[in-house]
Amino acid sequence: MGRGLTKESKITAENEGKKEPKFNVELPVKTFNKLIDYLLLTENPNGRNKLINELIEERLKDKLLTNHFIYLREKRYFFNLRELLENKKVIATPNPILHNQKEIYVVGKVPNNLDDFNKDLETYCVGNNKNIHAGYYILPAYNGYTEKHFTFRFDAEKEEIEINLVPPSDIDTLFNPLDDDKQEIKERLIFVNLYRTHSLKNNEFTSFNMRTELNVFFNYELNLELEKLRKKEETEPLTDDEKAEREKIFFDAVFF
Repeated sequence: MGRGLTKESKITAENEGKKEPKFNVELPVKTFNKLIDYLLLTENPNGRNKLINELIEERLKDKLLTNHFIYLREKRYFFNLRELLENKKVIATPNPILHNQKEIYVVGKVPNNLDDFNKDLETYCVGNNKNIHAGYYILPAYNGYTEKHFTFRFDAEKEEIEINLVPPSDIDTLFNPLDDDKQEIKERLIFVNLYRTHSLKNNEFTSFNMRTELNVFFNYELNLELEKLRKKEETEPLTDDEKAEREKIFFDAVFF
């Protein structure tokens, strides 16, 4: 029997690529012989690892195994910023909004730190619905923009994201005071926000930070400008003015 797995068993960024991780899988004799028969009959005697990988990937497909962020890589969600600021609530959908383009924001990723792991469904979600996810997000204060707190409720089946602009005091009630794990998440949120606020104030936040940390939502039109600069850079170097403009756009696209 192999040694039990722990969080330390995972491959770290420092070790990634140095060697391929391996599992020593112990199979019952009956299963082992059936596997050999299958590989030989399908004329794939060297396909053991590929088959096992495919079976594992199929089992883990659609399983959400962290409660940090859900990245919306295949589909973007759009909402009107004015509606959110005026009504304190907005519904983002994959349907592009064809008017008031300057007010349109795009959701790049959804925080799901209010999810719990459901052992029956084997995924992070809200309650007993694998399609529902919830999270809390803080946009730090920056250059005249006040700190803002948001809650998210993502219904993957309906393809809707409800975004609420909430009072900062809500953080104390939404994260269960009797749940140590939830309190740890809340304290980390507060700490990270203080760190980001300090870094922004002291001009230590870079465009890389903006792309990787504060890209929960961003202005649609300004993002198109960034895409133009990115495509140009693929064929020729950007001028100093263009680089400065790009840095400015990164910040303007996020804060409101």
